[in-house]
Amino acid sequence: MLVLGSAGRGESLLVADQDNAIVHAGGAADDAWFAEFGVGIAALLDEAGVPRCTGGVMGANADWRGTLGDWRLRVDGWLRRATPDDLMNIDIFFDLMPVAGDAQLGHQLHADAVAAASRTPPFIALLAEWVGGLRPPLGMFGALRTKEGRVDLKRGGLMPIVSIARTLALRVGSTARATPDRLRDAAAAGRLAESDATTLASIHADLMTRVLRQQLIDLEEGVRPSSRVAVNGQSRNAVRSLARQLRTLDEIMNGLRSAVAG
Repeated sequence: MLVLGSAGRGESLLVADQDNAIVHAGGAADDAWFAEFGVGIAALLDEAGVPRCTGGVMGANADWRGTLGDWRLRVDGWLRRATPDDLMNIDIFFDLMPVAGDAQLGHQLHADAVAAASRTPPFIALLAEWVGGLRPPLGMFGALRTKEGRVDLKRGGLMPIVSIARTLALRVGSTARATPDRLRDAAAAGRLAESDATTLASIHADLMTRVLRQQLIDLEEGVRPSSRVAVNGQSRNAVRSLARQLRTLDEIMNGLRSAVAG
């Protein structure tokens, strides 16, 4: 059993749905058993308060389970086609972490997939181009761009950092999952300045804290928690600090385009 995305990175907060998959050592005749297993896991998690993935990224779905051979073919297809849907799948797949059963199967799958990606420069270039389109929510003169008094720090802050780190890690063949570890590996391989790695890791940790703090406040007030952080009511210094962090992120992203793709 594998968990994907933020769960695989160890970076989930209080709003997460099911992103999971299954790799097994059986054969085609065993798929019915694993399908039933995936359906059961999905039901248990949903009952426990972790909702089913609306995009179907669960072991209950045939596209998210199979043998090592099945998975190698699937990953090879993603790397060759690199369609928008493929990039979305890759966005969470390469964060996979085995959590139950024969962990070695999961680790082998991850290592094989990372090695295949690192040997496919056109795919890395396309992934880098997609990452380059992720921009912090900044308006005129570097001011925060808000909607209904809130700013989405997942889409406009955490996602760019996570995506940069993942892409650089694949570029250098790193099997790290956690974002700070990926940044360190990229720096060690000469693809990222040590100072930028440290800065990005620091911004990532601070944004995670800000989102978690807002989620706790929202839960207390009966508001559905999300990654949207309220700006209204924060001190002027806190808002300025957040805007400064996002401007720094934007500057680093602009300077990293060639390092990510080349």
